[in-house]
Amino acid sequence: MVSEGHAVPWVLDDRGVSLLNLDRYSGAIANFDAAIRLEPNDAYAYYNRAEAILNSDFHSQPYTIQQFQQHHHLLIFRHLDAALQNLNRGLQINPHDTDAQNLKTLLIEGLRHGYLRGAR
Repeated sequence: MVSEGHAVPWVLDDRGVSLLNLDRYSGAIANFDAAIRLEPNDAYAYYNRAEAILNSDFHSQPYTIQQFQQHHHLLIFRHLDAALQNLNRGLQINPHDTDAQNLKTLLIEGLRHGYLRGAR
C-alpha cells in the first residue's frame, strides 16, 4: 500500500516510473493508482499505469522477446483491456499525448494482425 498522507501526485508518478524501470510492476502500479486518486486528470499517470500493466503481462510470457521475434509467438496480455482503458482515459485528458497514441496504435495493430490478444 502506498501512503498518500502528504504525497503529491507527481512524486507518486515519478516513484512509479522509477519502480517501472526496475521491473517492480506491482509497486509501480500502486504508485500510479495513488497518483490518480489524488489527481484524476493526470494523463501521464494513466499512460504510465498502462505501460506498467503491459510490462507486467509481457514479462510473464513463457518466452523471451528474441524467441517471439524468431518464431512469431502469440503475445497474450492478461490485462490488455485495463491497459487500453488507461490509454483511452489519458487520451481523453490529453489528446496530444503522442506516447499514449503510439502505444494504443501498436496494441490495436497487434490485435488486428493477430500477434497479440487479451486473455479470455
